[in-house]
Amino acid sequence: MTLERPRQAAGALACPDAQRLAEYADQLLTAPEQLDIERHLVGCADCREAVFIAAAFRAGDDQQFGETGTRNTVLRFRQPWAKVGAGLLAAAAGLLIATYAGRGPFRTPVATQSATASAELAGLFAAVGAAPARPSDGRLTGGLQYRPPPSVTRGIGGSANVSPEIQIAAASVELKVGESQTPQNLHALGVASLVLGDLDGAHSRLAAAAGAAPSNAAFASDLAAAHLTRGLRTGNEADLRAAIAAADRALQLDSSMNEARFNRALALASLLEPDLSALKDYAARDSGPWGDEARTRLAALQPVGR
Repeated sequence: MTLERPRQAAGALACPDAQRLAEYADQLLTAPEQLDIERHLVGCADCREAVFIAAAFRAGDDQQFGETGTRNTVLRFRQPWAKVGAGLLAAAAGLLIATYAGRGPFRTPVATQSATASAELAGLFAAVGAAPARPSDGRLTGGLQYRPPPSVTRGIGGSANVSPEIQIAAASVELKVGESQTPQNLHALGVASLVLGDLDGAHSRLAAAAGAAPSNAAFASDLAAAHLTRGLRTGNEADLRAAIAAADRALQLDSSMNEARFNRALALASLLEPDLSALKDYAARDSGPWGDEARTRLAALQPVGR
């Protein structure tokens, strides 16, 4: 197997040569050498793609990734990606190699996919909990540790400001559950898209999950979080109203769901004609950090003297 050498951006640090990338894909490097490559891969999309293709080819996906289906194929870098979403390809290649190299493509039995989705989300939430701020404006279900809201609230962004740890955890969700479009898997994929800043992808996946499992309050609440985040960052009031509707559905299914209550309150308070009643109600109900945020927002939004 040979690799076409990645292109090097002007002024960038030199990319490893093709042989070095192939050795990394084949797990032939020492631990320090592997760490050096992985540090480079976090910031170099061309080399990440090269290593991913090499690993998948090594695992036997010749028809998908090769040009002729032979082991002597020269693998190219600008190929369409059918298996993995573009947003999740931003993850470090170390995780991708651990998943693919040496043991063939990952195949999760359908009977265990729900548990796998839950486990992968737990890993993603652990990474998000270590970040200085949460990546979405809304509140997600699943016990995510409180983090302050993101500082930038306008414009749909990608994963540029997301830590490598979160990118790796999100890529793990994609790789472990992306093969089967069950409601649980769609939900996990939607949450992963949301934390990476792929707001349109998050909406489509979470809407599909909520539509396929209309009695699941958590799916409806997380769809509300996606609508809320996109609405706040784009100024689209239709998204804010969709967030209110999704949160209402979640609360009809589970009236104790504070995540949905928070998302609904923030969406109502963010309308062109703000309604602060729900935010006041939430602030009175929750004495924890989410309640503190509600009280801070309320103080900033309320007219002086009221």
